[in-house]
Amino acid sequence: MVVGCSQQSKDKDIKADLATKAQDEVAFAGVNYTVKNGTVYLSGNCPSLNAKEKVQSTVKDLAGVKNVEDSLQIAAVILDENFWVRRSVDSLLKDYPRATAQMSGDTVMLIGSVQKNELPKIMDKLKAIPARSVNNLLLAE
Repeated sequence: MVVGCSQQSKDKDIKADLATKAQDEVAFAGVNYTVKNGTVYLSGNCPSLNAKEKVQSTVKDLAGVKNVEDSLQIAAVILDENFWVRRSVDSLLKDYPRATAQMSGDTVMLIGSVQKNELPKIMDKLKAIPARSVNNLLLAE
């Protein structure tokens, strides 16, 4: 651990680690996650109790995680073409701990908050992802 490291930097590291692990684990297919002050907030769906427990275990084992707020539900998760779009957006958002993406039909919904100067960078990077439309609900702080 680096002494003097800001919590925002730690949150960014947690989100990046989580995004990397989520890319390799199908249990995260329907899961949204954000990080604030060392707490990981989980929402969305897991297809089974085993998948939910896998997500919880993975998150709790990440360095720097102080707490996990779990709002996950057990429900069907559909792996269609929108899943791959969302996965690409999740990868793009790995450096933004308080931002997440959800799919609403063919629309990517950006949710959470980012620093004001980061928003144009995110929107520019999104142009490379084949989403039909983007609904930007991010708060610029």
